[in-house]
Amino acid sequence: MKKAEPSERAGCKADPAAVPANAGGPMQAITCTNETMAEFIKLMPQMAPAYIDHPVIDSSGLQGGYNFTVMWTPRGALPGGGQAGAAGAVDPGGVTYFEAIEKLGLKLEKGTHPVSVIIIDHAEGKPID
Repeated sequence: MKKAEPSERAGCKADPAAVPANAGGPMQAITCTNETMAEFIKLMPQMAPAYIDHPVIDSSGLQGGYNFTVMWTPRGALPGGGQAGAAGAVDPGGVTYFEAIEKLGLKLEKGTHPVSVIIIDHAEGKPID
């Protein structure tokens, strides 16, 4: 991760060209430019839904935007991860999304945090047809 220039346009996009030719199996890559951690964590469940199935909270303390590429093996291409990947074979040397995040110097940890919820205590009146 490299600190971004504030004038750079912010955003993340799929970047298949970032995957090295000798990757050894199917890989996904996302390159982010001037991306804040707050924005990045909002994208995590969309970019890696097979790995991220809980809300993600930013506790990094990092401020400002960063440039980085995150590259991982689709879950189905990992041993024991399900069906064979897009290349038709399971990749024994694959990188999970969690390992890819750690290569950026970040860490995803499962925990509990208070969240806001709406509770409907009761309803009155006739149902709407």
